[in-house]
Order: sequence, then structure tokens, then C-alpha cells
Amino acid sequence: STGATNWTAIAVGQGHTAALKSDGSLWTWGFNASGQLGDGSNNDRNTPGQEDTPEYDWSSIALGGDHTIALKSDGSLWIWGGNAFGQLGDGSSNVRNIPGQEETPEYDWSSITAGWNYTIALKSDGTLWAWGGNSNGQLGDGTIVEKNIPTQESTGAADWSSVTAGFDHTAALKSNGTLWAWGDNSSGKLGDGTNLRKINPTQEFNGAIDWSAIAAGYKATIALKSAGTLWAWGSNSNGRLGNGTNANKSVPAQESTGAVTWFAVATGSGQTVALRSDGTLWAWGGNSSGQLGDGTTTDRQTPIQESTGGTDWAAIATGSSHTIALKSNGTLWGWGENSSGQIGDGTNVPTVTPTQESTQATDWSAIAAAGDHTVALKSGGSLWTWGDNGSGQLGDGTNNWRNNPGQEDTPEYDWAAIAAAGSHTIALKSDGTLWAWGSNFNGQLGDGTNTSRNIPTQEWTQAADWTAVATAGNHTSALKSNDTLWGWGSNLFGQIGDGTTVDTNVPVQEWSQATDWAAIAAGGTHSAARKSDNTLWAWGGNSSGQLGDGTNLQKNTPVQESTQATDWSAVATGGSHTAALKPDGTLWTWGYNYYGQLGTGDAWKTVPMEIQ
Repeated sequence: STGATNWTAIAVGQGHTAALKSDGSLWTWGFNASGQLGDGSNNDRNTPGQEDTPEYDWSSIALGGDHTIALKSDGSLWIWGGNAFGQLGDGSSNVRNIPGQEETPEYDWSSITAGWNYTIALKSDGTLWAWGGNSNGQLGDGTIVEKNIPTQESTGAADWSSVTAGFDHTAALKSNGTLWAWGDNSSGKLGDGTNLRKINPTQEFNGAIDWSAIAAGYKATIALKSAGTLWAWGSNSNGRLGNGTNANKSVPAQESTGAVTWFAVATGSGQTVALRSDGTLWAWGGNSSGQLGDGTTTDRQTPIQESTGGTDWAAIATGSSHTIALKSNGTLWGWGENSSGQIGDGTNVPTVTPTQESTQATDWSAIAAAGDHTVALKSGGSLWTWGDNGSGQLGDGTNNWRNNPGQEDTPEYDWAAIAAAGSHTIALKSDGTLWAWGSNFNGQLGDGTNTSRNIPTQEWTQAADWTAVATAGNHTSALKSNDTLWGWGSNLFGQIGDGTTVDTNVPVQEWSQATDWAAIAAGGTHSAARKSDNTLWAWGGNSSGQLGDGTNLQKNTPVQESTQATDWSAVATGGSHTAALKPDGTLWTWGYNYYGQLGTGDAWKTVPMEIQ
């Protein structure tokens, strides 16, 4: 009724509403029998009114059945309203019609949510606390006993990132992208494949690691994955799960439209591999070694799904003739050429279908592949390599090939990002330093020499502000924290982008010295990068049109692709072709197409063409 235009946040309870304005003030209206409006009375109100104080430092709000929770900008937590189950967390069961702090009080609360008669909150240290009604174990503390003061959930974990409360069940995400739930489960709303109540946090059935957002309702839970797909489970009366049926689901089920978009792409020498938003994996191009994973060795001109039909693929990487992929459960799989052991399954036998690496670990977090070797990170920060090691590219201090994953020479546990080329490897540490090993004939390791290395060696400047790295062929590109772009190694085709064709064994800045580079990719003889304005630029060899500028002319400084679009979101570069994504999920390719790696079923292209 006020007609205000400065509302910034809203929350609804059973019969009352609360909202924040941009000035930090908090307003409530609706039912007030338990004092849930916080205005010092128990009178209902049908227009917005401020809480009792009034104050102007409120930062977030959440509402239960008849109680209200709010955070202030100083990290303090305040609650008022009904308290029959201890949901105010003040050590009593007394109702309160003005804001009051929880029992401690403390100043490190970071987010809040409320169920019907209970409260859940996260602290800034990643721990999760709850209080109030607990008849179904919705507090997650391993009991069904009510609590009237904040009580930590039973696992004591410190990696919770977000939490949502339904009527009498709770769901939460961890920082590793896993989803956990507890409390009432009569309709399968915990998603663990059962209908049994859980009083401790329990992971959802699939063990996925790519959940990004969650919401819990009365009898169901709904969640987003990082690929943008939408999933729901629990009671499906009235079709509330949106999957085209009325059947309950006790495990996550995707909504019925199955909206599919591309969300990740990787390019090899003659093949392209991409993931769709539904978690499926598709590939096209050269397939002489089975690197497309479709169960054949037949080249494909258009996308074909890998043979298992899996819907839980999360990341991909490609070598010369092999493919490596992660699943959402943290397992790692490979297929294609394996003569050097690059699949990591303990053999040297090629395979045309996905095969799990030999350790069957479930904590892989990142992958890279090139030539005939593979590099991967685990969630603990350790770095593992396998495959060809003729140039020391495995970094284990030897030149011996390996067909099982093994750690690099040190081993250390602070690796943060990896990139691989045919015969060398580049990696970033969490402290921002950059290290490389393997072949160095063109200075691609960037250590100021042309001496090959079989253990990690720091780049020449020893800078600690590197943020991203890409490498292919015999050259390397990297970004710094100030968004500048640097390159080193082979430069015969201008792929370093410094305006020359002279090799360098130390990092040099690209010609424009721009400070708005956001992402990079390196191909056989060319490089590509996206700027913060989402334009796409490329430089280097262009005999196949891989720069996308409408020509076949080599460029030794960055040139914008021909469409001059401002909505590119990701780019990948292969031997002589390029692939890029847009935020709408469309996938575009250009360059060399002898094996069909453009996926368009068409001829070579010097400008971006969308894959249909």
C-alpha cells in the first residue's frame, strides 16, 4: 500500500510478511498473535510497519510459522514471535513481540532460514546451528529433542555454504557442491532414496558435487545444478515436482522440459567434446582411437552421445587421441588411445567406451590432458599425472611412462589449477605462483632456459600473482591478478601475441597491454582469450581460419572474431580449430574441419558457426 520503490528483500511466513528496504530498515505486516511483527504489540496489521526500534542496519530476514529472524550488518542475530518450541533460541519458551538476540549473543552469524517451528543459521566459519522444534530430527543434531539455544548439527562440519528449511526438514549445501538433508522424509523429500526420517545430515542419493542452490517446501525439495538444470524430489501431489507425473520421488528427478543447453567444451587435435546442461556428454570429429567414446572408431561430423548415456558428467579434457572426464561423484574416466597409459586404468589397451581410472578414487576435482598424458587434481590440492613421460611431463623426477595415477615429484598439496600440452605441463599453486615441467626446447616452461625439466620448476619471474594458465603446442599463456595477459615459448606463428614472431623463454606481455582479460585458451599454433566485456579475441596461426576473423591470415597481435559479439562466456582451442560458448547455452565453432571437429556437418569455417 505504501507504493515504495526501495524494497530489497522479502520473506513470508504462515500468516505474516517481512521486507527490507535499501536504507536497512525492516518492515512487517499480517498476523501478529505471537508478536511476530516485532512492533511491541500483538495487533494484526494490513499495511507495512517498522519493527519496534526502529533501526537501519538490518541485512537479511527469514520467517517461520509464527516467528521472525533477522540479521544485522554486524553479524548479530535477532528473533521474535512464537517460542513454544524454543525457536527464538534465547533459552526460554517465552514469546517476544520485539526483537531480541539469541541466547549467546554472538556476532558471527552469516545467513539464516526458518522452518515451521525451528530456526537454522550459518556462522561465518562455515558451521551450522539450529534450535526449536525437533520431533523429526530437523535440527540435525542426532536427536529428536527440542533445543531452546543454538546447537551445532551433529557432524561438526565447517564447510556448509547455504541452508534452507522446509516445514520439518532441512537441506544444505557444502562448499564442495554436495547436497545434504535431514528431518522428516515421509514423501522422500530428503532425496536419499528412502522414506525414513534422518536425524543427522544425509547426502542425497546420487552423491552429485555440482549443486548450486536449494529450496525446501512443505513436502518437497527443489535444487539447481551448476549447469542450470532444475531438479525436485518428495511429494508430487498436484504435480509440484514438475516432472510430468504425479508420482512421488525419493531421489532427485529433473523437471520435465529437460531444457538442454551446452555448458562446457574441450577441444583436441581433431576432436571436440562438450557437456550439455542435462549432464550428458557428446563428442564429434576424429575417432580413430575411440576418443569419442561412442563404442566405435568412426569419425563423426555432428555430435554423438558417449556410449553409456550417463547424465552425471561434470568436466572434460582431451588429449591428442584420448578423452578424460569427471563425474559429479568425483570419479574419473577415460577412453581412446592408451598406448602410453594415458587413460590411467593400469593397462596400455585402448578403449572405445568410458573406463574408470585404476584407483577408483572419488575425490578428483580438476583434469587436463594433452598429447598422450593426463594431469588431474584431487580436492585436497594434490597433483597426479600418468601416461607418456618421454620429456618429463609427468613431473615425477623420471622419464618413465606410467599407466596408473601417481603424484608429482614433491608431493605437495597446494596445487590450484592445471594445464597440459603435448609434452609439458603447467600448474598454479594456491599462493599464485606458477610452475612447469617437461619439454622446453622453445622456452615453453618460462623459466629463462631451454632446458627440459622432469620436476616442477618455477617460472622465471617467480611472481605470485598468476590467476589462470593455458598451454598447447609449445607455447603458454597466463593471466595475472591485474587482468593482464602474458605468453612465452614458441612464437613462429605469433601465438604469444606480442607483435613479433620471436620465441621467448620468459613471460612477455601481449602487444596491447590491456588490463581487461578474463579467460584464456591455447591451441596448437594459436591463442584465444575473452575480455571482461565478453568479447572474444584470437591471434597466431590462422591457415584454417581458427582465429574466426573471416580470414586465413596469421596475426601476431590480438584480433576480434568477426561477429564482434559481446556475449561470449567460454572458449576452447584445439590443434587448428576453436569452440566457444554463449550464456544462452549455444555452442559455436570455426577453423579446421577435416575430421568433422566443428560439429556442423559442413566445410571449414573462418567465422563462428552455431552447432544446431
